[in-house]
Amino acid sequence: MEIERCSACKRPYSIDEIGIRGPGGSEPEPITCPHCAHTYNQRSSGTFRTHALSAEQEKEYNEKHPI
Repeated sequence: MEIERCSACKRPYSIDEIGIRGPGGSEPEPITCPHCAHTYNQRSSGTFRTHALSAEQEKEYNEKHPI
């Protein structure tokens, strides 16, 4: 699990890359913020799944990584 901060709403969320199919076939795949639905593309041979953090996780992340 990786945590990213949305470039639009600035809230953190978790992102997982799933279904990686090996080398080759890398296509732009959408990554969508679960808070504001801002979407960007990143190359992957799988797909991306995003999830909002719990209130406690978000607070802890914001304390460790202030804007």
